[in-house]
Amino acid sequence: MQAVLILGVTVVGAVAYGVAHDLITAHVCVEYFSVAHPPIVRSDYPAVYAVVWGVVATWWVGLPLGIMNALACRLGAVNKWSASRYVRTLIRFLIGLLAISSTLGLIGLVMFWIGAVPMPTRYITSIPNHAGFMYDVWSHLASYGFGILGGLVVHYYIIWSRLRA
Repeated sequence: MQAVLILGVTVVGAVAYGVAHDLITAHVCVEYFSVAHPPIVRSDYPAVYAVVWGVVATWWVGLPLGIMNALACRLGAVNKWSASRYVRTLIRFLIGLLAISSTLGLIGLVMFWIGAVPMPTRYITSIPNHAGFMYDVWSHLASYGFGILGGLVVHYYIIWSRLRA
């Protein structure tokens, strides 16, 4: 039962992270979703894009990560992690990921402002908020990259922690 809870909490955590992250980025530049993404929803409200894309873009990341981490937490006879112990590690990871992705979004914004990174030409006329769009692009790229990398770090941290104890 603990393994199922770990799997479920990972998927829910991934989706919650995705929605929280997208609430920020959809309010910075809604066109990141309404113009630069396939049209799965149409709305005048950034929160609608945040919820829809937050779910669509993250549940499938949480599923394999949850399976991997449930196995890492529960396989073997000794030093098993409970779902409640795992949740604390997952929450720290997701908060850190939000901080990293927001910081790299700001770095991308500054790099755009100083001319080091250009606006993609295919969006120059269709997205008026160039600075906000570049923040969103960098923030999302960081979220994907560090999310995958960090998910693996969490996985190996669980294994290391169990072996160390």
